[in-house]
Amino acid sequence: MVLYLAAFTIHNAEEALFLPEWARRARPVSVEVDRRSFLILLAVLTLLSYGAGLAFLLRGSAEALPRLLFLGLAAATLVNVFVPHLAGSVAARRLMPGAASGVALVLPASCAVLAAYTRGVGELLAAFAAGLGLTLLFAAAYFILLRPRLRRGNLEAGGVPR
Repeated sequence: MVLYLAAFTIHNAEEALFLPEWARRARPVSVEVDRRSFLILLAVLTLLSYGAGLAFLLRGSAEALPRLLFLGLAAATLVNVFVPHLAGSVAARRLMPGAASGVALVLPASCAVLAAYTRGVGELLAAFAAGLGLTLLFAAAYFILLRPRLRRGNLEAGGVPR
């Protein structure tokens, strides 16, 4: 679990350093995000993941909620490697920040957590359902708090990326 949290932290640090500028220049649609707000949101998410990890360590074997929260986080980060990081890299035709650490660190760490701590297929499916809920919650916070501005100005008249 410590390796998972370290992988998650490194992944978020990669995003913090490079994602706002990458998103501003992305093609065919760019996103303008306030860097400071994005960093605060990433810091809060990282701290919440540590809280979920601590709750899992202290109560995860005895109580369902801390267990489901941490396993849901692992499932959400597993999916996050593919969408948006790998999908965004393919769409933009350049490596999206977070894709490298996602594939190298988060993917194996998330799989290891899910393999080691889930108790059967039912709990694995519940973890992915919880992960979906966490992802939707984070996406809502992202759009409400950061209000990213989508720009299509980098599209040529025919809708073809420059």
